[in-house]
Amino acid sequence: MNSHREFINLMENLPQTVTVTFKTADTGKYIFSNAALQERFGDLFPRDLVGLTVRDLNYAFPAWGGEHSSRTEAFDLRVREHKASVTDKRAMRLNSGAIVYEEMTKSPVLGIGNHVLGVVTYGQDLTPTLSCTELYRQYQCFHNKQEAIRRVLIHIDADANFTSQPTEAQFEVFLEKVQGRTSKEIAQRLELSHRTVESHLAALRDKVVGGDLRRALSLIKQGGASCEN
Repeated sequence: MNSHREFINLMENLPQTVTVTFKTADTGKYIFSNAALQERFGDLFPRDLVGLTVRDLNYAFPAWGGEHSSRTEAFDLRVREHKASVTDKRAMRLNSGAIVYEEMTKSPVLGIGNHVLGVVTYGQDLTPTLSCTELYRQYQCFHNKQEAIRRVLIHIDADANFTSQPTEAQFEVFLEKVQGRTSKEIAQRLELSHRTVESHLAALRDKVVGGDLRRALSLIKQGGASCEN
């Protein structure tokens, strides 16, 4: 452990916006993780990772956990074999069902004789950079469409604005309106008639609190949701 101390000291002083783990090259067992990791991923990552591997995490969704573990191990192997950094972007499925879209960079920690001592992983949360439409697509990778709609509305703090949940077609139009597009632009982008777009907008007004769709859209923007990309 002493041979790793200087790396751990460095990682402990990284900004808390960056998650970081350090694992041994031979066993894949974690020997360090910073507080930002647990804060970002909740109970998916135990507070004490030391001695565990990626397959020992608290996966509430085992099938996804197995896929995530295999993908992580494959990237770790590339780092060890090529002794070079790799970068990967992926959505992490939290035990709550919410997602975090993260960019991860894995790098080898080299010792004497260019021997790989371990693999350090840095993570940057890219979720706030996603448009609402991109966020919806990510949620659809893990949930059926109606559940994905529900979770996106919760994610952007817009669920309380609706008295009933939009249909898939209505939600697609809603996401376009969040991004400030006109009915004509929405019709062109979604390959719908102008009349159909207006019909969906009328249905949305019937489903938002007070029938005020414009107010519902303004509240989302005031809430700071990154939905205008």
